[in-house]
Amino acid sequence: MKILFVTRPIVPPWNEGSKNTVFELAKKIRGHHVHLLTTKDFSYDAENIVWERVYTKGGLVSGLSFGQKLRLFLRLVKKDDIDIYHFFFKPTSLVAVATKIALKFNKKKTVQTVVSVPAEGEQLRKAIFADTVVVGSQFMQKRLAEEGIEAKHIPFAVNTEELTRPFDVSDAKKAFGMEALAVILFAGNLHPGRGIKIVAESMEDVVKQFPEVKFIFAYRFWGTKLEKQNLERIRTEINEKNLTKNVMFLSTVGNMKQLIRAADIVVFPPNSMVFKMDYPLILLEAMAMAWLLLNSNNR
Repeated sequence: MKILFVTRPIVPPWNEGSKNTVFELAKKIRGHHVHLLTTKDFSYDAENIVWERVYTKGGLVSGLSFGQKLRLFLRLVKKDDIDIYHFFFKPTSLVAVATKIALKFNKKKTVQTVVSVPAEGEQLRKAIFADTVVVGSQFMQKRLAEEGIEAKHIPFAVNTEELTRPFDVSDAKKAFGMEALAVILFAGNLHPGRGIKIVAESMEDVVKQFPEVKFIFAYRFWGTKLEKQNLERIRTEINEKNLTKNVMFLSTVGNMKQLIRAADIVVFPPNSMVFKMDYPLILLEAMAMAWLLLNSNNR
């Protein structure tokens, strides 16, 4: 069987849940050919993966440009011998309309994975179009059922084989220049509702109890005015409280798993999960590593 995953560009950096999930899933599929959409600059050798170089740019979490969307649409109307199109996109009525039009030219069996939580009160029926609908949580399954939409519940997961390989915490800390320090990690984006402000506001009380603690804010930054304002506000407040020596800001992390290994605590306290995956992968990855450490210490 041949499967096309219809997604944003599958390219580094690996800092977005839905993109990471698709890539890890594709690497694990056996006995079928998986087609992934990427750019001309990226490839990964795997017998079962076929790379389609549809996009010219990658890493566009905040939304594809019109040119990129057009390239994707033209790919979907193109005749091919693929058996199933599996869509991994934020559920919106615009995506549903464009997809329905494309599938009139190129009829396929379809699967749609609802990869993020919709806004409160938003009707999902207009955004659902596939033959089979998949959700990652019972919450989303219930949410769809309330609108009369049947969905299969397949929990989102992470590649535990890679995460639970033996590692040395001190080596991981050393890679980020934090030997012998207690490290609290927040990894997310800069939107005001995504939890970074809550973590920043907790710093003063934590530092009073643990003066040597280091907070790491590893964030995705896509250049919006709202993000810039929020980052500037947080930096200003930290400076005013004389906490600059207790913080490190990282906008690009080449090895996110190593950074998680370096952390003693991983926190993610958002005010809202709208447009986020049901289960933040950063927490699943941190729990997998913690499980390994706890079990190795108990032996």
